Amino acid sequence: MTGSLLQVALSGMRAAQVGLNNTSHNIANVNTPGYSRQTLSQAALPAVFFGGGYAGSGVSVTMVTRSYDALLTGQLRAAESQSARASSYAENIARLNAIVGESSGGITGAISNFFASMQGLTTNPGDPAGRQAVVANAQAVVQRFRDVGGNLQQQRDAINSQAEHIVTDVNARARAIAELSERVVAASARGQPPNDLLDQRDAMLSDLNKLVRISVTTQENGSINVYLGNGQALINGMTVQTLAMTANPNVENAPVLGVRSGDTVLPVAGNGDIGGTLGGLLAARDEALTAVEAAVGRLARVFTETINARNHLGLDLQGNAGGDIFAMDAPAAVAGTRNTGSASFTAVVADTRSLMPSDYMVEVTASGYAVTRLSDNQKQTFAGAPITLDGLELSISGAADVGDRFTIRAASNAVSSLRVALTDASRIATASPLRVDAAASNNGTGVASITINSDDPARHDSAQLVFDGAGQVTVTTVAGSTVMAYTPGSPLSINGWSVTLRGTPAAGDTFQVGPNTTVHGDNRNALALAALETQAVLPGMSFSGAYASMVVDIGTQGREADAARAANDGLAMSVRNARGAIAGVNLDEEAMNLMRYQQAYQAAGRMIGVANTLFDTILSLS
Repeated sequence: MTGSLLQVALSGMRAAQVGLNNTSHNIANVNTPGYSRQTLSQAALPAVFFGGGYAGSGVSVTMVTRSYDALLTGQLRAAESQSARASSYAENIARLNAIVGESSGGITGAISNFFASMQGLTTNPGDPAGRQAVVANAQAVVQRFRDVGGNLQQQRDAINSQAEHIVTDVNARARAIAELSERVVAASARGQPPNDLLDQRDAMLSDLNKLVRISVTTQENGSINVYLGNGQALINGMTVQTLAMTANPNVENAPVLGVRSGDTVLPVAGNGDIGGTLGGLLAARDEALTAVEAAVGRLARVFTETINARNHLGLDLQGNAGGDIFAMDAPAAVAGTRNTGSASFTAVVADTRSLMPSDYMVEVTASGYAVTRLSDNQKQTFAGAPITLDGLELSISGAADVGDRFTIRAASNAVSSLRVALTDASRIATASPLRVDAAASNNGTGVASITINSDDPARHDSAQLVFDGAGQVTVTTVAGSTVMAYTPGSPLSINGWSVTLRGTPAAGDTFQVGPNTTVHGDNRNALALAALETQAVLPGMSFSGAYASMVVDIGTQGREADAARAANDGLAMSVRNARGAIAGVNLDEEAMNLMRYQQAYQAAGRMIGVANTLFDTILSLS
């Protein structure tokens, strides 16, 4: 009897000691990140029949479990991954905003100074100092565009480099998780959950999840399978799939996530759904940064083409047709690395006003060509080439195979090739190639002005205009005479130039159009160049207005990104608190457990003392 009493007391003491150890373990890890509170499960030992009934034989500790909620853990992973993505995206948008944010030394300031110097030249077109000021400000415009373009390229390079480091970190963490899972499987084989190992693995999964969004499935033996947000397997039991950044076959300098297979890396689908810090980086690069690069590139190309086209319509100080003030390479057409045909594309700008802030992807199909505008993924199909769309004309030479792809870099490569073409300030075409003079014998009040619409000298013919005073004019050129209707204030378009009459001509009033021989004092084309500053060179926008619109857009994206970051941080904190309410250590509760197990231990000790007393009594009887 004393033996059974002693066994019962010892079992109670052992259970209380395990409880004290477990409570102490909880208290010690109250501030350990990812620790889950552990609780004791006890069960009565089988009762012993002694004739008059069953007598209890003590207690045993059946299991130590951790407070764990799989649903909340999954929700926390999703929230933390989204929070990390939003934070990474917002940080890069802020850097982008700092690059394009305007100041007195920015692009619009340089453009404004260029037009101010051109306006100054209109007062004295032959002034060498004024002409040199235009050239200097043209160089400043180029430098400002290049500064912004260079900073954008640096950010792209920084994102690509950071993505490489993150992928290296992901691979290292995945290997560590797989190694830990092997220990979990070995420990689980004993029939009890290795709680601390499981917490450690969950913490490592949480850190991995902040880099790339993952989903986790647990196997019966305690191992896990880990998948990326796009479904790509990362860990399968103890096997780890190695990831790497690899060149994008369709877009230059925009590497994508891939899976290493031997010596090759195969891009995985769904790069836009990676999540975590890496997903935020790639989204900021492929969405916001690419859009800004394209917008700046389009503005640079439109500025170049518009200024040059206007300068071509005038005459310089030597009486020659104006040339280019700025220069820029034609849009590049880059063949895909997997193309099998020998074809090549060329692209030229046909209409600057129709240019879009985008590059394009041309794919050869069985029925012709499919062209995708990369800024919004809008696709158009064409039966053959040349292809005209969005102000571009695309031509193909050589044999193309179905499936061949070509990237048309209409905007993204523009800034890097921008330069000043003008080396001689006297070549600024401030004068008009034609002039219109009223005959001395005119009796009406009509005053005529001429506008040049073509830079082809062959279309700058002399002409005589004779008004009949009743709404018609006879235009005589080397090609013959034509009678045209006119309205005062409305232009009369004639073979590459137009004449606008203000006032009322009398019958027989004559105006003579002929070559301009006094270029030194003529400022008409300089005035037209200066007027380009406020003209809508893009739909509804001037040069400065187009840049300002881009700055506003990226600023809006920045505010939205900050709001999304705050919202996702709040959601992650809420789910984290909910998990903490279940898995966290409550010191008040543990203090009560400590007292409870201490009292149980002391009571079991007294039971052992009673058993000893009884045993001594028995011995004394003998």
